[in-house]
Amino acid sequence: MKELEDFCDEENLECIGKTVEEIEEMINMVMIKELIEFERKGKNLRIPTDWLDIIYVVYPTLIKKLSKKCLEPYILEIDLRRKTCNPNCDNFLKNNKCYDNSIIMTKLVDKYANNYRHQVLLFVDNKNRTIEYFDSVGDTYGIDILKNYVDRKEWNIITTLDFCPKNLSPQFRTQDIFCASWSLLYIYLRSKYQLLPIQDIWDNLINLSTSNLSYTIHGFILYLIDIIKSWNLDYKYINNIIKKNDDLAMFSYNMYLSKHLF
Repeated sequence: MKELEDFCDEENLECIGKTVEEIEEMINMVMIKELIEFERKGKNLRIPTDWLDIIYVVYPTLIKKLSKKCLEPYILEIDLRRKTCNPNCDNFLKNNKCYDNSIIMTKLVDKYANNYRHQVLLFVDNKNRTIEYFDSVGDTYGIDILKNYVDRKEWNIITTLDFCPKNLSPQFRTQDIFCASWSLLYIYLRSKYQLLPIQDIWDNLINLSTSNLSYTIHGFILYLIDIIKSWNLDYKYINNIIKKNDDLAMFSYNMYLSKHLF
């Protein structure tokens, strides 16, 4: 109840005397209004591809900004061709210093298929021993590989398909190239509206028309760009990371940003 009251104070909602169910409905309306605002700002908006690359490079730092959760500096790569998980996800889970929740930036790669890369996420709920696998396209390509690296007796794995059919998943419908931004939007919604059931968050996305869904992600990307601009970053250095496709440099740079921005 204390968390509900805190949210009401932050959003200036009149929650005194309301039941938990009534407060949750008010919170849900706040989320719907925010999605409508992203949608409004995203109409007829063109996103320069350069910004998509920059968002990808500073992705871990954006996670920390948006999530308000404990975030381990951890990037996981699942190789679809070799069926490997690198580094070993189980080692991370055993050594995780977050006592509540954490988010792992995860990439699906297939270096033999035009260097295919796709951004997904793992939400690790240490308290309830649950790992949520988020994929904006609704696929589960990496799940079977991930299961080989996780103690299934200790962890319960859930996926996007537990909340949303593949044909209704956001990026499957919009057919855009914004997988990293979709992941960040989901982080933002899951973190800000963590008092709502996960299904409610998904339902609010599912209920948007395809065109409004597209406008929404464009508006959210504009929001991300405004955050990045406020950080006064070294874009020359970022462009070097992009040109070299240097994951190690990217990891180090985000460690530096995390230390100096927060």
